[in-house]
Amino acid sequence: MVSKVITLKEVLELIKSYDKIFLFFHELPDCDALGSCWGLKNFISKLYPSKTVKIAGEESLTDEQRKGFFASQSSLEVSSYKDENIFKEALGIVLDCNNEKRVFTGAQQFCKETIKIDHHPDIEDFTTYKYVDDKSAAATQIIGKMIKENYPDKIEDNIAKFLYLGILTDTNRFYYPSTSQETFDIGSWLYTNIKNKQEIYEAIYYNSVDHLKIQNKLFRYIRWDKANKFAFLIIPKNFERKYHLPIQGGFVYLMREIKGIDICCSTYFDKELNSWKCSIRSTTKPINEIAKKYGGGGHPLASGCKVSNLKQFKLLCDDLKSLNKS
Repeated sequence: MVSKVITLKEVLELIKSYDKIFLFFHELPDCDALGSCWGLKNFISKLYPSKTVKIAGEESLTDEQRKGFFASQSSLEVSSYKDENIFKEALGIVLDCNNEKRVFTGAQQFCKETIKIDHHPDIEDFTTYKYVDDKSAAATQIIGKMIKENYPDKIEDNIAKFLYLGILTDTNRFYYPSTSQETFDIGSWLYTNIKNKQEIYEAIYYNSVDHLKIQNKLFRYIRWDKANKFAFLIIPKNFERKYHLPIQGGFVYLMREIKGIDICCSTYFDKELNSWKCSIRSTTKPINEIAKKYGGGGHPLASGCKVSNLKQFKLLCDDLKSLNKS
């Protein structure tokens, strides 16, 4: 399949032409993926109240992923994602995902037509149409731009807050190099349209006492190589079962703010995939090529992959450490 490149105006025309629309996020969704879905859903519903717009797979989100922010929507039964008839007359929009295997539910394949809207490197065509801007800091920035340039009068709190949260988290509070003048402009415009700004703060910074206790326990498993400015975390296989806490994203952020560490990597065993999922972060050195070597990918400073065993994870760590030797 070769996806046809389209403009944001053409995205809006396609949305206008369908009565039923499904929005799709990637597996282990972050705030950019979910913020894109919630923000776009609310925008479409504001523009076209009679349209049916659903976020595929949202009923499977954990409380940890919802962050007390992404409230439950009118969803489908899990079994519905295998029923082609539900999707065959619909438009499917895949947000914040550049790899077909990572699309949660996978039901976009049943839609009549599909669009990929993404800010990751464009490595795979799997939709009818695509709008990809890898200069954008977030998928939510793209959705915000589309609304600001075409329907600025339609922005409101329940659109702006989701898009702003996605931009804020994917730029690490406007810190990452992907942050541009456009990021600030769109972010500022969205921010002025948010009623309860405290709600944004709570979604990002508030954690339960149990969650903080788990972080404390995990910190004991962190190992670092000061000479190579590298740290890694291996989460034991039985950890999730023992502490009844979903391991989302591998807790790689625990190492991000350790002074003297430039590159870090965490891994945990995913029973469904029967492999070790790895999250990689860097302060300055691009890491996505190394992630790609292990079948993954992502952004230059934030990537992921999976390995079959811990010996392979060690090889991954050795490759990452070598970046600080060059």
